[in-house]
Amino acid sequence: MNARVSFESDGLRLAGALHVPGGDAPRPRRPGFLVLHGFGSNKDSGGSVATATMLAEGHKGSGLSLMIERLTSLVASNPIIADALKTGGGRHTQNGLVLAIDVARFADPAVFRTEVERLIAAVKALPREPGVGEILVPGERGDRTFERRIRDGIPISRATCDELARVADRFRVTMP
Repeated sequence: MNARVSFESDGLRLAGALHVPGGDAPRPRRPGFLVLHGFGSNKDSGGSVATATMLAEGHKGSGLSLMIERLTSLVASNPIIADALKTGGGRHTQNGLVLAIDVARFADPAVFRTEVERLIAAVKALPREPGVGEILVPGERGDRTFERRIRDGIPISRATCDELARVADRFRVTMP
């Protein structure tokens, strides 16, 4: 089964394609996979659906998962998957890894920058769903959120504000 889906997220309307292998036929429960556009294609080209199908149909994708585990967990001396498989999961853990790559060892940095700009322009020129004003590339939404929060402040819930006021009062600190 394939269906178009859309939802609001941080003031943006995100649109995509939902693929359920085997349609509505009964099947064993498996984890869901979110394959973002740009992970090989846009939502209309079929690459995202193909990637989601590959991951949802079982063992395929496990190589990618193990590669990511090696890069983000084992290199950081904080294994996750082996412990989760041994104990059946439980506690949420995650790792991250920052790679510093000297692009000049592989390509001319000016050519690389030009190609990155060309790739971004090509992605932003892709057809959009009705009502989608702009295609954002990774980092743009976060950058905009950062700028908005620098300008307007960070939104917090009333409950959090009330708790901060109680703690401030307890320690005799004036709330701003």
